[in-house]
Amino acid sequence: MIKKYRRGFTLTELIFVSSIELIAIMIAIQLFVSLNKDYKVLASYLNCYLRGREAIDRISKDSRIAIRVMDSYSGYTTTDSSLVLRIPSIDSSGNIIDVNNEFDYIVYRIQGQDLWKKIIPGPLSSRSSYDGLLKKSIES
Repeated sequence: MIKKYRRGFTLTELIFVSSIELIAIMIAIQLFVSLNKDYKVLASYLNCYLRGREAIDRISKDSRIAIRVMDSYSGYTTTDSSLVLRIPSIDSSGNIIDVNNEFDYIVYRIQGQDLWKKIIPGPLSSRSSYDGLLKKSIES
C-alpha cells in the first residue's frame, strides 16, 4: 500500500489566503490615509492656535504696561481691527522718564489676515521705533 503525502497548498487555498491578505492590506491603507488626513487637520489647527496665542500674549503684555487705550493717535484709531496704546517713555537704562508728560505709542492693526505692530517713541524716549509684521494669518 502506497501512501500519498500531500505537499504544499492547493490553488484554491492560495487564492483564498491571498484574497484575505489583500483585503487586510486595503484596510490598512485606508486607515493610514484617514489618520494622515486627521493629523494634517489637527496640526494645522494647533499651528493657528499657537500663532494666535502668541499674538494675544504680546498684546496683553503691552496692554498691562499701557497708561491708557487711545481713541486715536497719529492717524491711527482704535477700532475692531486696530488698537492704539499709550505707554510711558523710557530712558536708556529702561527707567520711566516722566509718567505724566512723556509717552510712547504702540499701534496694533490687522491688515488682511496679518497682524502689524508699530511703536512710535516720544521725543525723549530711548525706545526704538518699529513698524513691522508681527504675525501672519491672524483673523480679528
